[in-house]
Amino acid sequence: MAVTFDGASGLMKTVANKRKQITLDVAQTLLYYKSYPKVDKDWPPSGAYIFRSANTTVYTLSDSVHTTVVQVGDRFVSLLTSLL
Repeated sequence: MAVTFDGASGLMKTVANKRKQITLDVAQTLLYYKSYPKVDKDWPPSGAYIFRSANTTVYTLSDSVHTTVVQVGDRFVSLLTSLL
C-alpha cells in the first residue's frame, strides 16, 4: 500500500496497491455540517451519540492541511492538521 499527498494542499492524491500494481486517483475534501441546536424539549440537539444536522448545507473545512506521516511500530499513521 502506498499513499501520495499533494505537495501544495497536503491532501491525499493517490492510493496504490503495490502487489497488484493498481493506482487510484483520490479527490479528498474536508467538509462538515452544522449541528442541530437545542430549540425545544421535544427534539433533542445533536450530541455525542446522535448527529442531527441543522440543514443539508455542507461547508468546506479547509482547502489545505499540514500532513505528517509517522511510523508507529510496523504501521504508518497519517496525522492531519487543518490550516484554518
